[in-house]
Amino acid sequence: MSQGQRRLAAIMFTDMVGFTGLAQSDEAQSLLVLERHGKLLRPFFSRFGGREVKTIGDSFLVEFDSALDAVNCAVGIQKFLHDYNLSSHESWKISLRIGVHLGDVVHQYNDIFGDAVNVASRLQPLAEPEGVCISEQVYDHVRNKIAQPLEKLVSPELKNVRFSIDVYKVVMPWERKQAASHEGTSETHRIAVLPFVNMSPDPNDEYFADGLTEELISKLSLAKDLRIIARTSIMKYKNETKGISEIGEELGVSYLVEGSVRKAVNKIRVTAQLIQTNTEEHLWASSYDKTMDDIFAVQTDIAEKISKSLHSGFLSSNIEKGETKNVVAYSYYLQGKQLLNERGSVAVRQALELFYKAATLDPSFVRAYVSSAYCYAFLGMRSELSFDEAVAPMKSSAAKALAIDHNLAEVHALLSFIAWIEDDHSIAEQEALKAIELNPSLSEAYIRLSYVKATRGYLKESIAILERAQQLDPLSSDVVGNLGLAYFWAGREADALELWNRNRALLPRLVADEMAEYYLEKKDLDNAEEQVKFLESSGEDHYNSILKRAELHALKGEREAAEQAIAKLEKDFKGAAVTDRNVGFVRYYLGDADAFFEAMFRALGSHVLDPFRLRYSLLLDNARHDSRYTEILIKNGIYSKDIDPPLNRASSTDIDS
Repeated sequence: MSQGQRRLAAIMFTDMVGFTGLAQSDEAQSLLVLERHGKLLRPFFSRFGGREVKTIGDSFLVEFDSALDAVNCAVGIQKFLHDYNLSSHESWKISLRIGVHLGDVVHQYNDIFGDAVNVASRLQPLAEPEGVCISEQVYDHVRNKIAQPLEKLVSPELKNVRFSIDVYKVVMPWERKQAASHEGTSETHRIAVLPFVNMSPDPNDEYFADGLTEELISKLSLAKDLRIIARTSIMKYKNETKGISEIGEELGVSYLVEGSVRKAVNKIRVTAQLIQTNTEEHLWASSYDKTMDDIFAVQTDIAEKISKSLHSGFLSSNIEKGETKNVVAYSYYLQGKQLLNERGSVAVRQALELFYKAATLDPSFVRAYVSSAYCYAFLGMRSELSFDEAVAPMKSSAAKALAIDHNLAEVHALLSFIAWIEDDHSIAEQEALKAIELNPSLSEAYIRLSYVKATRGYLKESIAILERAQQLDPLSSDVVGNLGLAYFWAGREADALELWNRNRALLPRLVADEMAEYYLEKKDLDNAEEQVKFLESSGEDHYNSILKRAELHALKGEREAAEQAIAKLEKDFKGAAVTDRNVGFVRYYLGDADAFFEAMFRALGSHVLDPFRLRYSLLLDNARHDSRYTEILIKNGIYSKDIDPPLNRASSTDIDS
């Protein structure tokens, strides 16, 4: 930037609370804290596009091109430091006040000058420790774009500022009453087990490293005073080079477990370490040189040592029942899990065969039965199996698992899913609650419970439950996809956009799919077109690309093109009940309400009704005034007189304008 150049910028001013007192009482410690303060804050500046202008003692002056980036940076810093302070010794705690203003600045002599800088520095003292205050100019740019509430302060006075400025505080999560009820050990004991590195000479042994990661997650989650990030989120960090602090901040955890495994014939070498994310200090580390027969004892010992380091109440006796001691069965199981996680039809069928082999070798291996059930569920959802062909073996596998271990949370989460598929929503809710009771760290159980609540029309409750699942599995496709649309349907559009934008880099296809739905519902068809083109260009999930294209043609009134897309969908996915249901939605967008309801009644009979879109989609507002809509809810067992339209509505064939 040339000297003397003027520009509009967002200015963030930070100041450390109590630093002067610390410097007077312990100068050496204060210098160490100041050094750590700089190391912790600087990565946030670059991540949000900020430019560090200068430091003034224990304060930072940072410039941003965007007011939204500046506020998100400030909030991110305060959230990180809040978690950091919860698990830090008193002498190392760092508390900040932050102020953000938007205005003209002048660049000169590698510094910036102007009223905007002065105002930002005067806003900062108005913030509470761990708080952020913003000016009305910033408020106008961010009020509908951040997840945090904003509260106007009462007539604040800004020293040496000639004109009156309204000031707002950002309400941080720990200030809200609802968040306060979840404070305590759940905040200080949030852990992520990073993917173990495969050091084996045979790259085909990758499944063993991934399996060890998943097994350790499963074992640690049995400690009810620990909160363990789920596999789907941590596997996004496989082969990543991000630092410990950055991963900890992204996942919202105070501790990370990382390690490696080397397998050669019957010998294994496993290393593991527990690291505190804010200091990157190793709290525990160990290595094991064993045989394959010892792998189960190694896993248990790692879980016990980590738990002991955190003063947790982990009991190894909790993990014995339903586990296998058969190394060959265990190897089959791990290979099957790797294939199931690939989510391809061929891979899932291969996984099913491996789970069958594992259960044959050890008929008491509970998780082999649970995993085989999910193979059938996947094939059923892809319409490769009929409803009965998928559900019957799912129920059989669940029954075998339950008979062996009725206290395994994963079994009850599976039973909840089966009941939801069969439209038995009371049982689905009971089983989901039982799973949560047995394992509060099982994100899958919260997802199942959220399905039941949303199906019954309790969208706000569903959102709260999904937000709990998000804490446990922040990068889950199920969570991000369902929560984003739930936010939108509940009128929380800014929250939906923030969630999608935050996850776009890691989940590009999912976010494009959800945002295509979002723009279609808003009838912003130009932006919907961009998202659909991205889906088509990604070369994945052929089904959804064709469906979204058909919906887009229908909403544009391009009947012939829509019919061609429908024909392609029906040809490529012949005879699928889900396809018949989705074509029904396209027919509605083309103006054929009768065809739509006929398809919905068929979907109801086939147990493939989409209760979420049916209940909440903005495009179906008029359909909900049709008596056939109420009839569907009654037959599905989800009608509520307190939520749904009255029973005496007359039929209407009006299509939403």
